[in-house]
Amino acid sequence: MATLPLSAAMERGGEREREGERERDPAARPRVGVIGGGLSGLCCAERLVRSGISVTVFEKAEVLGGRMRSDQVDGFTLDRGAHAIFRHYPEFSSTFDMDQFSWGHFGQSAGFFDGFRIVDVGNPMGNLKLVRTLFSTGVTLIDYIKIFLRYKIMFRVLGPYAPLHASRKDMPVKELFEKKLGLSQGFVRNFFTPSFQPIFLCPPEEMSSQAVDFIMTALTCGGTALPAGGVQAVVDQLARRLPDEVIRLGTSVEQISKNSIRLHGESDETLFDAVVVAADWGAAAKLVGKDAVGSPQFSRSSTTWYFRFEGKPPGSSTPHTIVPVGESMVDGVIINLAFVNSIQPAYAPMGWSLCQVTTVGLAKSTDELSLKRRLEYFFGPTVHHWDMMSQHYEWEQHQPSHLPRFDRDTPKDCKENSWMQPARLSNGVYCCGDYRAHPGFDGAIKSGKAAAAAVCEDLGIHVASASLVKPPRAYLFWLWHVMVVFLALMTTLVVVM
Repeated sequence: MATLPLSAAMERGGEREREGERERDPAARPRVGVIGGGLSGLCCAERLVRSGISVTVFEKAEVLGGRMRSDQVDGFTLDRGAHAIFRHYPEFSSTFDMDQFSWGHFGQSAGFFDGFRIVDVGNPMGNLKLVRTLFSTGVTLIDYIKIFLRYKIMFRVLGPYAPLHASRKDMPVKELFEKKLGLSQGFVRNFFTPSFQPIFLCPPEEMSSQAVDFIMTALTCGGTALPAGGVQAVVDQLARRLPDEVIRLGTSVEQISKNSIRLHGESDETLFDAVVVAADWGAAAKLVGKDAVGSPQFSRSSTTWYFRFEGKPPGSSTPHTIVPVGESMVDGVIINLAFVNSIQPAYAPMGWSLCQVTTVGLAKSTDELSLKRRLEYFFGPTVHHWDMMSQHYEWEQHQPSHLPRFDRDTPKDCKENSWMQPARLSNGVYCCGDYRAHPGFDGAIKSGKAAAAAVCEDLGIHVASASLVKPPRAYLFWLWHVMVVFLALMTTLVVVM
């Protein structure tokens, strides 16, 4: 029977003794302050609490959520920005109890508006009626097979974060599609660009191939959805896992150091063993300095507007989501609109419709009359009877940019995800947020968990598991992939013959 060396045994015994002391006396537990009650900050706090650490979350707003907030107005659910939950993002699906949400699904298709008509375009594997409309956009059968093999099989077998690995060369996605993969210009111009421009807020020349590969892989694993209660429901599930005394709303932090936080309007400092800055980039830069958090580039600004009207959306078969084809990214242009109550019925009262419209730029770049004139191209004069809700949400920094990263210095401990930056800024000060990782929900969650792990490591505490959901059995995973590969090969043989 193998035995531990004396020094290792003493160290392990001391660790058990310290853990027992923390359980008996909560005051003996290390204290960590987390600044920011958005998705990343709450993920960090939740993992720290499960690791046995005393945590306080400081949120300057009166509601948790950050960019993932939803307002309830006259029975309507208004998300603060256009959102779609990628249910198969690896971190999202392993962090949240998916069965607790009541999901409304976007479906397998979207409406493409070419200036004259709305064409329903989508995945023909989900609906055979979409075969004709998909290929009418200029997408070829060879395009479809290449996309299927790359995202449905290759990256799923390699792993969800394989597209972001440091060993993979990054490039503009247009170069990847047209030169490396040999996809048609029709696919890039008429299908990919209108589908992904609303997500990235930039043309294909400015999109990172790594980021696109990651999102496309998640999309082919499963679609997008909205939970009842809005995207706020995601944040609320995290908040319910935390003790009530952890959250301090309406509390603004003015200054921090490695072991203290001073609140706005107070002279005394609150002592902590570590401080995690989980605020947005602007607030984080003020607290710890731009040199510490870096100067990430952000995509263009955007504004989300809401219109309500009685009855169903115009037209008998209007798609849930509509994107214009061929629009340039200039202020005031509509880049995406959705009848969100058709996706998630809980977003509007019975008998009403809610149209969510997203435009490029801040609110000052357009007005109600200009918006309705643009919407008239889509639906005709009926839009002038729609009631524009007073709430609109503008984001000067829509999200961190997805620009290709050609010359980046990837830390040794971040090779598996080259977009990740170390959470540790200095002794006792840490930072997290999607601008510290790959942009989006998944990056925010992963960065928050990484910050919690770094804090526990420095405090000498065993960190709780990053995943709360049991993964599927391995043999079922590989059996499914073998079946998919077999079907793909058979399809290819039929096409070739």
